[in-house]
Amino acid sequence: MVSDAAKIAIDALSREEIIGEIAKAQRSRFQGENFAYLHQRLATVDQLPAAQQHEREQHIAVDGNQLAADANKIAMDANDLSEQSNRIAKGASATAAKSYRMSALAVIVAIVAVVIALIPQCAGKP
Repeated sequence: MVSDAAKIAIDALSREEIIGEIAKAQRSRFQGENFAYLHQRLATVDQLPAAQQHEREQHIAVDGNQLAADANKIAMDANDLSEQSNRIAKGASATAAKSYRMSALAVIVAIVAVVIALIPQCAGKP
């Protein structure tokens, strides 16, 4: 079993120092289970950048998912605004159609009033 002191000493070594100790083999200050732990520590140190990269990629993916969710929410809000605008436009169109009909009726009434006003004048004068 690897002692705590040996673990602390091995964990404190840089990657290059670990490789140097492994290269020494039988002359290394770490022998037996300590030497096996030295190999294990090298594997861990070598995997650390990949694990950190994986963690960064996970954070980026989470951030990307959050951005997509935010964009989706904005799109849904824009869709709601568009639907409201369409309802308002339909109401305005209906009002404009009613105004057009009222204007046409007013023109007809004005023409009828002119005709009625001209009939007595035309009939009374030879």
